[in-house]
Amino acid sequence: MDKNNKLILAACAVASFYLLLRYSALIAMLDIFKESRNRILESQNQQEKEFEEARNGTQALFDGFKKRFDNNLNRFQKDFKVRNRPDNFTEGKSKKDIVLASAFDEALSPKNSSESVSQLNESIKETMIKKKEDKKSEESVEKTKKNKNPSPYGIIIGETTEKEIFSKFSEIKRSPWTDIEGYTAITLDEKGFYSKNLTIKEITVIVNPQGIVVALQSKILGKRFAELHSILAHKYAVTYIQNPFVGDRKGEYEIGNIEVILDEAHLSFDTVLTYVTKEASKLLSEYIARCNEQKKQEIADSL
Repeated sequence: MDKNNKLILAACAVASFYLLLRYSALIAMLDIFKESRNRILESQNQQEKEFEEARNGTQALFDGFKKRFDNNLNRFQKDFKVRNRPDNFTEGKSKKDIVLASAFDEALSPKNSSESVSQLNESIKETMIKKKEDKKSEESVEKTKKNKNPSPYGIIIGETTEKEIFSKFSEIKRSPWTDIEGYTAITLDEKGFYSKNLTIKEITVIVNPQGIVVALQSKILGKRFAELHSILAHKYAVTYIQNPFVGDRKGEYEIGNIEVILDEAHLSFDTVLTYVTKEASKLLSEYIARCNEQKKQEIADSL
C-alpha cells in the first residue's frame, strides 16, 4: 500500500512539473508576442510621424515655389507692360506684334496670376487663334462688301438680261428649268466663250420670268479644282470646303447675294463651276426636297 501511494505521488509530481513547464512556456510566448506587438506599433507610429514630417515639408516647398512663381509672374507682367506697351505701342508695330501683345495682356491678367505655366500657354494660344478667326471673319465681310456681283465670261449674275446674252452668244437649245414656272435653262454655244488657260466644254444659263440671268454653270475640261479654288478663295468668302486626298471635291463661296459652287467629282474628268443667286438657289433646294419627298411617297405606295 505504501508502495502504491509513493507511485501515485511520484506521478502527480511529474505531471505537476510538466504543467508548470507548459505554463512557463506559454507565459514566455505571451511576453514575446507583447514585445513584438509593441515594436510594430512603435514602428507604425514612427512611420506616421516621418510621413507627416515629409508631407509638411513638401507642402512648405510647394507653398514656397508658388509664392516665388507668383512673384516672378507679377514682376514679368509689370516688366512686359513697361517695356513693350507704351502709349504709342501700335506705331511702327506689325499686326502680328499687336495681336501677340494683346494675347499676353489677357493671359497675364490678375485673374490668371495663380495659373500654371502650361495653362498660361494654352490661354495665349486660344487668344491668338480667336483673334485670327475674328480677323478672317472681318476680312471676309470686308471682301464681300467691296466686291460687286461676279461676271463670269462677261455675264453679270443677277443683272445681265437674256437679250444682252444673245447679242454676244448663240443659243444651242433651251428647256424649262425644273418645274418652276417661268424659269428657263438655255445652253449656249461654248465657242463664243474664251478663258485663258481654260477649255470650256459647256455653258448653261438660267433665266427668270423677268428675263434676268440668275444662274450660270460652266463645265471645264480637266481636273482644275485646286487651281480654281485658290483663285475663288482669294476673290470671295469661303463658306464650305471639301478637299480630301481621294474623293469628290467641293468648294462653296459667297459674295453679296451670289453663291459660287465649285465641283470636281472623283470619277469625272471635268470641273463644274456654278454661279447662282440666293433666291434661285433656294428655289432649287425646295424643288429637290419636293422630288425627294415624291420619290419616298412613290416607294411607300408601292410597298
